Amino acid sequence: MRPISVLVTAPILLSLSLGSQLAAQIMHIANAPFTATVKYTTDGGLTYSTEQLARASNGSTYIASKAKDGHPVWIHIEDVPNNRIIELSAQPPSYTYRFVEAPKGGFWIDSIDSYRERLQRFQDSWVQNPDRDEPPGGRVHRIIFGTKQENGMTLFGERAEFTLENGEKRTEEKWESDLGLTVSRITDWHGETRVRTVTDVERVEPNPILFEIPKEYLPHNDPLLEAKTVFVENRTGDAKVKAAVERVFNNWKHMTITAMNNSWKQISVTDTREKADLIAVFTKTTKTDLDPGIEMRVYVPNSGEPLFTTHSNLAPPINPNLSDSYIATNCVDALWGRIANTRIGLIDTPRSLATDH
Repeated sequence: MRPISVLVTAPILLSLSLGSQLAAQIMHIANAPFTATVKYTTDGGLTYSTEQLARASNGSTYIASKAKDGHPVWIHIEDVPNNRIIELSAQPPSYTYRFVEAPKGGFWIDSIDSYRERLQRFQDSWVQNPDRDEPPGGRVHRIIFGTKQENGMTLFGERAEFTLENGEKRTEEKWESDLGLTVSRITDWHGETRVRTVTDVERVEPNPILFEIPKEYLPHNDPLLEAKTVFVENRTGDAKVKAAVERVFNNWKHMTITAMNNSWKQISVTDTREKADLIAVFTKTTKTDLDPGIEMRVYVPNSGEPLFTTHSNLAPPINPNLSDSYIATNCVDALWGRIANTRIGLIDTPRSLATDH
């Protein structure tokens, strides 16, 4: 027996965690618009990711994480006037999006002067007391570099030397701008140096379209969202697979979702292709000798192009204790995650469901 809810909510929790990390990169400061680029590099100078940053005069912030070829793969928008957070996953053809609850009481909006004063108070405090405990059991020693002027910004520098609870050492040097962002950060940990650098800072009003949901994300005909029935075609050779995945599909009606003017649409298994809105085909696959598993392809009737494809690779020899039926249900979990993250609304943790394996 296993709770399906743990696997289903993993992508949701991951995106929330990512969102909180992204949000910390730009402060909500009014009347201080800008656009900028961020580069993440290793100590060898290799750029492994980039981001596009922007903030509007009303304090709204925009962060787009980009792949090596330059296209956005994740966009995080904090929409101040509407008191909402918008998360966009830009991986065509499945553009997915959702709203996340904004902080209680709304976003905190600051000014450049006020934020600059806070940074100065922070530095003064650490000059007076450079050594402090670092929960949950470590210590940190800070060396304050003071301030400097650069590109019309006041920068506040420091070096933090962390001693973790297990005795490991980590160091970080950074320069914070009164514009409300970290313009440079160098982190050394486990013998690896990573550098985050902000470049191309322009004190201009960004294009308002950055803070809107792009047209490719807006509601359109999406058979995965509209489907109410599914037909399971089992090509794995294991009869137990069909029963296991049908049980998981039918359990969707027990899941809950709190949505804005929407309710969760249930899906149930039908015993004939003719009655099905979707056809889920399960096959055994072997991407490599060490990566066997089960693949699920989801089609609409009379179409040869799958709407959704996923592969679960938990089969022997990686874990000989897991059956094919258990592995196949992970594919259904992945489909649930795809549909849940495409819905506009706040997503509750589904009730704990259990299936045999």
